[in-house]
Amino acid sequence: LLSLLPSTVNEEMLQFGLSECVQELNRLRKRVDEQQSALVLQNIFCREVRSQLAAQEEDKKEKRKGKLSDGVPKCLTSDAFYERVVEHERQQRAKLREKE
Repeated sequence: LLSLLPSTVNEEMLQFGLSECVQELNRLRKRVDEQQSALVLQNIFCREVRSQLAAQEEDKKEKRKGKLSDGVPKCLTSDAFYERVVEHERQQRAKLREKE
């Protein structure tokens, strides 16, 4: 339709409007393509960051095994620490008795 020569002023105006719509459609298609590309890159980035975060959390889990892995500051001579150790050992013995 855009390649035809308009025979009236009305046809010329309609052709002009149509050409503007086609240009806008092309701009919007280009914008959609750009946004889809950005979304693909963001998904790749997020997947990579998620895997790195999972690896970090797994490393933290492995490091936090043992008697002193409760996040409490360690002052091995304080009464509070001694009481926590005694209570922990008491709980461990109770668990062993329950299993038997």
